[in-house]
Amino acid sequence: SATDEATQSMRRVAMCSKSPATASVPALLSSGRRRAPVATVIQDLWPDSVLDSGMLPNGTRRLTNLVLGRYSAWSYRRSTAIGIISPGMREVLTGRGIPTDRIHDTPNWTFGDHLRPDLPTADARAVLNLPSGYLVVYAGNHGPLQHLAPVIDAVRRVDGVQLVLIGSGVSKASLQ
Repeated sequence: SATDEATQSMRRVAMCSKSPATASVPALLSSGRRRAPVATVIQDLWPDSVLDSGMLPNGTRRLTNLVLGRYSAWSYRRSTAIGIISPGMREVLTGRGIPTDRIHDTPNWTFGDHLRPDLPTADARAVLNLPSGYLVVYAGNHGPLQHLAPVIDAVRRVDGVQLVLIGSGVSKASLQ
């Protein structure tokens, strides 16, 4: 039956989203035994994102870089295909020896039709307490890796532009 075929097909590929990077361990370890290719989608480059987060205890940066660097290199080598969410990741991975034919663009996205308000724009802004004029919205983590301070500074320099930051993170208080 078609269902049996689809089920068999799914058993042949191990797919994992890699954030945190350790989430791929079960798929990578079991893939050899099952002879299944592993497709990994990387949300954050390790060890880079961990090292740049500013959240490591003093004196652990070198060891963290060594351990996470080796783990990441091993997991990238073991992955049959690697999905990346931004084009800049391709350059980093190829610089680390990953063949370009194994790297695939897999951006985070969604169809936005369901996100459109039923209200006219001015009414929706009033309901959501949003300012008038040109609006720039950032929705996501507010941490050191997002480098939002220069964005805030740039928006302050442009008349008629408002910035709305949606989300939370360790830098939220300092950004307000």
